[in-house]
Amino acid sequence: EAAGAIDCVARGEDGLLVGHSMERQALCARIRDLGLCSGPHGASGRIGLVLGGGPSGRSAQAALLELGFARVLHVPGDEEHFFSYLVMLDKSGGEKLGFDVSHDNRDSLRVEGVSGGLTAAWNDAQGPTSILRVRPGDLIVDINGAS
Repeated sequence: EAAGAIDCVARGEDGLLVGHSMERQALCARIRDLGLCSGPHGASGRIGLVLGGGPSGRSAQAALLELGFARVLHVPGDEEHFFSYLVMLDKSGGEKLGFDVSHDNRDSLRVEGVSGGLTAAWNDAQGPTSILRVRPGDLIVDINGAS
């Protein structure tokens, strides 16, 4: 589960430490109170917009994803520092990668959509609220060790 920025750590009955985001939980509660998750389709018919970044932006994005918003757009602030993560997709079995890209982003490829294949399987393995899911807007900066 993506928590956003962890601001509370508690020890579970099993002795393991578990991180929580009280900010994310408060945002979820407020969005529910506003009625933005009700109706025939709940939040699945809604688009969320996160303005800015940092810990609060990550918490807001995690809250909207947790509530099931169909799409979450993110407009980073000038101070935004993007994070990088590694996605391992093995095409040796002949499967399709399963994403669409645009080529007009300087030295990177911009993911325009996930259409199934290995990328959808990767996303499913990450869980619905993980920030490690491949999403439209992500930039591919390195493929097979080449930038």
